[in-house]
Amino acid sequence: MEFFIINIKNISEDMVLEVKTRFPNRYKKAISFDDEKERLKSLGGTFLLSRAYPSLLEEKLCYSQTGKPFCSKGEFNISHDGDFVVLVKDDSPIGIDILKIGSKDTTVKISNDKECAWMKENEIANYHSLWSKKESFMKLWAYSLPKDLTLIDVSPFIEGNSLFENGLSTYCSTIRFGDYVISACSFKEIKTINLIEIK
Repeated sequence: MEFFIINIKNISEDMVLEVKTRFPNRYKKAISFDDEKERLKSLGGTFLLSRAYPSLLEEKLCYSQTGKPFCSKGEFNISHDGDFVVLVKDDSPIGIDILKIGSKDTTVKISNDKECAWMKENEIANYHSLWSKKESFMKLWAYSLPKDLTLIDVSPFIEGNSLFENGLSTYCSTIRFGDYVISACSFKEIKTINLIEIK
């Protein structure tokens, strides 16, 4: 399992050229965004994909029935928020989420009764940590974001335990990265999230 991160402010012309050359359709999609930050996030995610799989070309990408991309070399997942994009790759399904603390509306109810007490210990940071855990869990399972996030119970993750879902144990690891929270979920234990920062 490898974790990559890039600050979109560090995306160079050479990086964009690599994306354009190896992933022309993803490049076209990225530059179609009106918002420059969204363009850079999309380009950053694809550039991280090129770093994670140095010989991968776009035509070798595959998509699951739910639209989740993967390749013959393994599984990967991408997330972005604020100025950062993260990618995780592994040989089995994986989900990742990055969330800038303060970037979500904390008035949205996401915690059930079990999660609520833990969240109150450090409301802002734990709110974002909980959101990130839920999002990475849903991305692992390729679930759509439900309208009621309280229905997704990740309280075992808070306690450092695995979560049993659809007959499989699911594991989660969460770290702080400056003003960001990063969570990853997998069907195998994640000892730690060691980020490879691309500059």
